[in-house]
Amino acid sequence: MKRLGTLSIVRKLIAIAMLASFALIGSTTSYGSRKDTQNDVIRAGKDASERLSTMEAALKDAQAIAARLQEPEVATRVLELAKRKDLKGLTDLLKGAASSSQIRVKAVGDITIIIEVFIGKKSYQLCIGNCEHPSGAKGGVVFQES
Repeated sequence: MKRLGTLSIVRKLIAIAMLASFALIGSTTSYGSRKDTQNDVIRAGKDASERLSTMEAALKDAQAIAARLQEPEVATRVLELAKRKDLKGLTDLLKGAASSSQIRVKAVGDITIIIEVFIGKKSYQLCIGNCEHPSGAKGGVVFQES
């Protein structure tokens, strides 16, 4: 398994979080067709803050999972479980890294692992390896709200 650099993953996760923030800001522009009030701005800020806090917790767990994959013994075990398509075994192996959420390995393929990260009522999808963003862009990591 190819060793992933923690720093580059952190930078990618931060970039994804920033893009998600801009998407949240963009979704508030629907208010622009009427006269906004101070309460509208406060409510939009509160909603964005709550969603970003949840996303931040999920990102921290995603980063911990990525760091765990860099451990040689874990990488070996991941390869063994992936060959058998043992998604439950992969979930059990990686769930200890996600301290504030529940996870479920959704799929595994050629140097690709897709994990669902659950924080409260929200879920996020983490793809590590040969990933495709919904925009069609290819990358080594994709983190998105599901």
